[in-house]
Amino acid sequence: MSLSRAIRAAVTGRSLKSRLEEDKPEELEDDERPEEAEDDPKPEEAEDEPKPEADEDEPVADEDKDEGEFARGRRAERKRMSAILSCEQADGNTSLAAHLAFSTNMSAKNAIATLKASGPAASAKASLSSRMNGRVPALGSGGGAAQPKTADAKLVAFAKNRAAARKA
Repeated sequence: MSLSRAIRAAVTGRSLKSRLEEDKPEELEDDERPEEAEDDPKPEEAEDEPKPEADEDEPVADEDKDEGEFARGRRAERKRMSAILSCEQADGNTSLAAHLAFSTNMSAKNAIATLKASGPAASAKASLSSRMNGRVPALGSGGGAAQPKTADAKLVAFAKNRAAARKA
């Protein structure tokens, strides 16, 4: 999974856990019970109790209003980040897209325009194909004196090299 796809999945709220939960079988067999159900001594009694509901006549507390405003702000920010990270220019320059989404307050429209203007990121490393197409040196050519061919010539060459090594 590429970095941009992982970021998109994180921004949209699809985690690995949620993807795994979608792959689970839809229904358990009747005789199988989850572990949580075994820990509860009387699950039927808990279901029979009525749940308290808020009265419509009661005014909404200021804290509830603030939470609603914060939730709207979070949703707007997530939508902005998702728009920046899901545009096609983000695939070519993931580091800039992540910076614009997480470290700036630019609107999604301005951030996408910046990504379009910047173009794809220049690769710091050369790709394998570009390295393979490069110049290949001719190994073994120009290595000095010709090698002796006979056993006697090899023995004389070895003795000369050893004598030179002792002097140095």
